[in-house]
This record gives sequence, structure tokens and C-alpha cells, in this order.
Amino acid sequence: MDLPSILVILSTYNGEKYISKQIDSIFAQKGVDVTCYIRDDGSSDGTVRCIENLQKKYPKLLLEKGQNEGWRKSFMDALSACGDADFYAFSDQDDIWFENKLERAIQYLENLDSQKPALYHSNRLSCYENLEPLSKQMPRVEKPIDFTNALVQEFCQGCTAVFNKATKDLACRIYSSKLPHDFWVALIAFTFGSIICENTPTMYHIHHGNNASTDGSLWASWNDRLKSFCGSSAYLIPSLILLKNYQKELSEEQKNILMKYNKCAGSFINRFIMFCNPRVKRVNLMGTISLKIAIILNKIEFV
Repeated sequence: MDLPSILVILSTYNGEKYISKQIDSIFAQKGVDVTCYIRDDGSSDGTVRCIENLQKKYPKLLLEKGQNEGWRKSFMDALSACGDADFYAFSDQDDIWFENKLERAIQYLENLDSQKPALYHSNRLSCYENLEPLSKQMPRVEKPIDFTNALVQEFCQGCTAVFNKATKDLACRIYSSKLPHDFWVALIAFTFGSIICENTPTMYHIHHGNNASTDGSLWASWNDRLKSFCGSSAYLIPSLILLKNYQKELSEEQKNILMKYNKCAGSFINRFIMFCNPRVKRVNLMGTISLKIAIILNKIEFV
């Protein structure tokens, strides 16, 4: 019996210190036929050289050398260019996967209609470089309440995401370089198909000074958000891109929700209506307060 094929998508940038362990854990996966497609986003250290050395060990390790364009666009460009497989997964460059991570996800996904988008995501074990767990683990969001909530709630940790080809094809139809890749792909799956969330950890998420993780640090998370308030927008809502490019797939109810969001751009009254909507919220109280303030101050960008 043939094993299910899966393409692991990875965007690297100056990750030579950690990339070898991550790639080793990808090719140590059980019960799946793995290919790893890496797009290097213009690294200036020895990342590319390290990957090229690993290609001698792993024939299914593919490398695209790209110009620096930022991790959001780099991940989506890699997903668009990687080719066909039964399933796809995102990977960060500095984690270590449990050996059954992909097999566990596919056991869930194989029970669903392959013609409809579906995405699995799980918990992760945040730890130091010696794999000792952090004292505080960040809570995971299982599923949005509904479509209204999904548009403002980042609910999927990309490094745990595994999804089918139907999800990939719809997500790659068009995408914005402003949107996080994991948010966009998970939103597509939720909007047009289904989401599976498992709270069991399937990987080690390494916490160190060079990654973007804010695990266990509420202040770090809020500091990032405060910086965004100083710019033109604190939150991005992909209402325009969905309405323009997914008319045939959207339900009438979903179209109406998107149009209500779009009306907020130039109207304080419509923003106040959004402010009062109990389904426009984040996973925790502080996140919801931040979102509501951004709505009133017109710090929302509709893309």
C-alpha cells in the first residue's frame, strides 16, 4: 500500500544554527512519504550551504534560492511553486517535530472529503533549546465561533498545520503579502471546508532570541501589538480579497458579513456597530479590548 504523499513547506532566513535538526525531524516522520520544499528568503549566513549539504543525505529535499521578500509572501510563494501532493504542511526553521506528527494529522484528514478544504492543527510544546518546557505554555485557539469571528481571530499555529490539496488550491488562487500565511490558509479551510484541532502537542517549539515567538510572555505579545498601533493599522481583515476572488464559493450569508466589514472603512457608525458585535472578539479579554480599540480608532486595514 502506498504511503500518503506530503509536501512540507519551509521558508528559511538566516537559520543555519537550527535548520539541520528541523530537517532531520521532518525526514524522520513515520507512515508518510515526505518531500520538503524550502524557499530560502535571501539568507546572508550559511543557511543555503547547510541545506545543500543536507540534500546529499535527503534526495527529497528541494531548495529554491529566492530574493528577500518577507516570510509571509515567501511561505505562500513556496506553497504555490512546490507541486502536487496528497497533503501539505507548514514548518518553521527552528523547531523539532515528534516522529508521528504528520501521520497523526493525516489519520484525521483522510476521513474527510478530499474535494473539500480541510486543515488540521495541534498544540505544541514550547521549550528552551535543551527541550526543557517553558513554565508557561500559550493557550491554543481551537476553532472560531463563526465566520464573523474567524476574520479577526488568528486561530491556527502555522508550524502545526497540515492540510489537503483542495485547501492549497483555493488558498493559492490569490493571496496578499500583508497576511500571515497560516492565517490565510486556515481561514480558507474554515470558510469553505473544515478545521480539525487537537490539543495534544505534536512538536517542540524552540524558544530563543532569534525567533518571533512570544510564548509565555504576555508583555512581548502586547509590545508587538502596541508597535502596530503606532503604524497605519493594528489588525488586517481580508474582506476585500475574499469578496473579489471567491464569489462563487462564498455563501450569501458570508458575502453579507464581508460587506458589513467593508462598510466600516469610512464610517464611524458602522465601526461602532462592529464594536458592539459580541462575535467580533479575540481569544482572550485583553486581545478583545485591543481589537475593539483598533476598531474605534480606525486602526483596521481591509485587504
